[in-house]
Amino acid sequence: MIRWIALKKDVNKVLLFLLVVPLVLYAILSAYYESRLKDIEMKYMENAAGNVVFSRINETIKSNAALKSDKESLERGYYELKSSNEELNNKNQKLLSEANSLKSEIESLKDKFDTLLERFQQVQNALISANDKNAKLSGKVSELCAKLKEAGGKDEKC
Repeated sequence: MIRWIALKKDVNKVLLFLLVVPLVLYAILSAYYESRLKDIEMKYMENAAGNVVFSRINETIKSNAALKSDKESLERGYYELKSSNEELNNKNQKLLSEANSLKSEIESLKDKFDTLLERFQQVQNALISANDKNAKLSGKVSELCAKLKEAGGKDEKC
């Protein structure tokens, strides 16, 4: 029986050792596996974050290129419009000066016309006055010729 108890004690120790060793190995390997998994996950996250940053940088570069192209085309259009505007302003100034000279020429011609119209009216009034005098004189001549005929005289003009 002592042997049985001694064997039993030895078996318990062996069984205890067989249970504890795998548990300790499991705990050590689990901790090691977890730390390795965290390292791999961190590297993946860094790589993924780097890829995101890299893709955002690429997008920024592409949008910068598009913006630069748009800016250049807008500047080109601006300078074309600016030169066109300057040409139109020059033409406008020329037309305004031409219009002003034409206005002054029209004023000058209007003054000349008014002067000629005034002279015409003076001549017309003088002619009307002369016609009236002529008519009166003609009437007097007729009257004098009639008196001359009554008196028995003759004149070639009567």
